[in-house]
Amino acid sequence: LASRGAAVAAGEAREAHLAKARWAAGELGLANVDFIQADVRSLADLGLGTFDVVLCMGIVYHLRAAEAVELLRQVGLHAERLAVIEGQVSLRPRARAGTGGREYHGSPVPEPPAPWSAVENTESFWLTRPSLLNALGDAGFTSILETATPFVEELAAYRDHVQLVAFKGERVQLAVAPQVAAAPDRVPERTVRRAHPDQGRRSRWMERVAELRGRGLSAVFTKR
Repeated sequence: LASRGAAVAAGEAREAHLAKARWAAGELGLANVDFIQADVRSLADLGLGTFDVVLCMGIVYHLRAAEAVELLRQVGLHAERLAVIEGQVSLRPRARAGTGGREYHGSPVPEPPAPWSAVENTESFWLTRPSLLNALGDAGFTSILETATPFVEELAAYRDHVQLVAFKGERVQLAVAPQVAAAPDRVPERTVRRAHPDQGRRSRWMERVAELRGRGLSAVFTKR
């Protein structure tokens, strides 16, 4: 980003990693990167101001539950346009964590001592995908997209890895999709997944059951 002309503030807790980054910036002749040694949990105290874009790469899932949610809230406060969130999510809501008057789900995961692990805590909390989306929504992001490219084969093999782009905006009434306005504010933790009825007999049976319950494809395309 700095090589493209952006003014960059780059935060990192470990001095060894910062040394590598400073060396790379020097080799590239970049003077428009401000390297900051700080714990990401102190983001609110650094006085950095706001940015067009905030990158939050490989960090949320290395924090405790309340710290992860607070970091996403700070990302929302610091990002004027969008944020990129990359990392792991829990595949099952094994545990609950309440913070800021909201409830989030995920799994506690051990943090082994390693240069790529957490700086202090020996256990982190991986949010589920729905809880991560809800935390970003609570942080003020109104549209969240999951990226398919650039494609990194080693990471794409993991179904518990996500790359999200969260946009700041204002919620509006979508005249062509009234069901969006009627949808709940939060993503449910559990959703019954089904496929188009043309995918096979089982899919046709599941669609029929959904239709009897007032759901299914006809409900998606019918204005209510």
